[in-house]
Amino acid sequence: MPHSKPTILFVDDDESIRNTYPLHLRSAGFEVDVAESEERAAELINLREPGCAYEVVVTDMKMSSPEGGLIVLKDVLSADLTTQVIVLTGYADLTQAVGAMRMGAFGYMAKSGEPGESAALVEHVKKAIQLRGAQLYIFRSLGPAIGDIYARLQSVADSANEALGQAKTLLDLQEMMLLQSQRKTDPH
Repeated sequence: MPHSKPTILFVDDDESIRNTYPLHLRSAGFEVDVAESEERAAELINLREPGCAYEVVVTDMKMSSPEGGLIVLKDVLSADLTTQVIVLTGYADLTQAVGAMRMGAFGYMAKSGEPGESAALVEHVKKAIQLRGAQLYIFRSLGPAIGDIYARLQSVADSANEALGQAKTLLDLQEMMLLQSQRKTDPH
């Protein structure tokens, strides 16, 4: 049975982060499940009823494994291709960001502890839900033909997604650097 509120899975091994971000997501009207590890995330993903996948999964990159977020990303996409994944990290790394985007992540955000970061995550989640809605609409309107179309486009999409992911990541990093430089020059 579909949920009335968008459902989010939030995955992070840091208890203070698990207590903060989900609170802001719930305040924005989302239903949020929380996992402390990539293993627990896999359990929660697999417990979902068919047709009731998470709309968005927000996951930390480094947990018990340095690439725990990528493990979660793989688990999510193997369960439902329309679930959007946002990877969070305390260690902004261009190589990891590009890798996550290549694998199908919707977005990649650095956790800096700055004020307004939770609000930015909420906005990112809203955009991811909009994209998922558009994907579901397309899939439903194409019906059985979507499998064939998807297989044909996948080889082209891999190259395009890599280029788009790199461009988006560079733009996101440029925006972060601009915000940081503005904070340094603004005395307030």
